[in-house]
Amino acid sequence: MKRPDYLIRYDLMEAAVSGNEECICRILGMYGPYIDKVCKRRVRDKGQTYYIVDPWMKHQVQAKLVSKILDYKITVS
Repeated sequence: MKRPDYLIRYDLMEAAVSGNEECICRILGMYGPYIDKVCKRRVRDKGQTYYIVDPWMKHQVQAKLVSKILDYKITVS
């Protein structure tokens, strides 16, 4: 049975929790499209409506995700 693409492998998560920067960046990359989607803001210009990614909001969401990754405790039963 194939693992869905949106699931994070255990070894990747374990390395990210221990502070491996490359693994944290890979996890941020996996969630990048979702973060872009939730950080969109509507902008109106000359009667036209555009949707753009708010860079400040995106940075805040990424920072919160990194802090939660580093605070995560892995327990093995």
